[in-house]
Amino acid sequence: MMEKERKEDVLQRSYEAAEDIMKHRAKSFYEAFRRLPEERFLGVCALYAFNRYADDLADGDALGKTREERLLALEELERNVKNLYHEEDLSSSLEESFWPAFEDTVTSWGIPLDALLLQIEGQKSDLSFQKITTLEELKEYSRKVAGSVGRMMVPLLALDEKLAEDPDFLKSCEDLGIGMQITNILRDVGEDLRERDRIYLPSDLLEVYGIKEEMLRSLSFGEHFTEESLPPGFVPMVEHLMELANPLYEGIASYLHYFHPAARTPLLSAALLYQGIHGAIRKSRYNVFTKRCYTDPMTRAKLVLKAKSLVDLL
Repeated sequence: MMEKERKEDVLQRSYEAAEDIMKHRAKSFYEAFRRLPEERFLGVCALYAFNRYADDLADGDALGKTREERLLALEELERNVKNLYHEEDLSSSLEESFWPAFEDTVTSWGIPLDALLLQIEGQKSDLSFQKITTLEELKEYSRKVAGSVGRMMVPLLALDEKLAEDPDFLKSCEDLGIGMQITNILRDVGEDLRERDRIYLPSDLLEVYGIKEEMLRSLSFGEHFTEESLPPGFVPMVEHLMELANPLYEGIASYLHYFHPAARTPLLSAALLYQGIHGAIRKSRYNVFTKRCYTDPMTRAKLVLKAKSLVDLL
């Protein structure tokens, strides 16, 4: 009895730690999904904490670790995730506060292994970054680091298990993640160059539009941005990628009734708000080099209202 109580205490503290991670690292995400039933919401927190941990190992918050140590840590994470799917070996070498909650969520909700491993693979590719050459490579990278999140969240957000297995529904969730990641990449061109020395824009596409990496670096590290300093092909290239992303956002609307009622408005709002960043980029005259483009409060309010109205029509 005492051992059972101790395990329950450990699990409760772990879920509290996961919730705290999401509350402080993703405030809007936290506020949007806290209206889910508690067991679903806590599962979302646990998966968020897992993804944040993997992302931090690849992108800089793993303080004091060398690149080799981070890669080893990602490989250790991968081994521990795989162990969760083998009943004979549920032991973990990880001591992260969120892990017991993550383990409980994975086993209780049937989180798909392939989505978790895809996320880790995406973070490994960031840690050993190779230039992205083609649009297909861009979509595949985005599928790993963001489409995987859409897939792993489905059991927690879908109305029931049968709907969660619909392949077209699963693809729409994955596509939403891919679309959001492409938007992220467009928004963060300058930040990715300054802070990570990475260019995620496909080199083939840059060549088609006559854009050299040196131009992007100059704009990213310059103090004063002017629209006239943009390469002539930059705006058409950005629009090209927006057109690639837009259909990936739109599929989710057809499956809103597949989601738990408390998840429908937050999900559709998130999709519309992220897609709305395209408008913010245009409004900033395509300055994705020295500032982050955000939708303004009025636009955000209108998009959330639009999401609520569409959900009310179901």
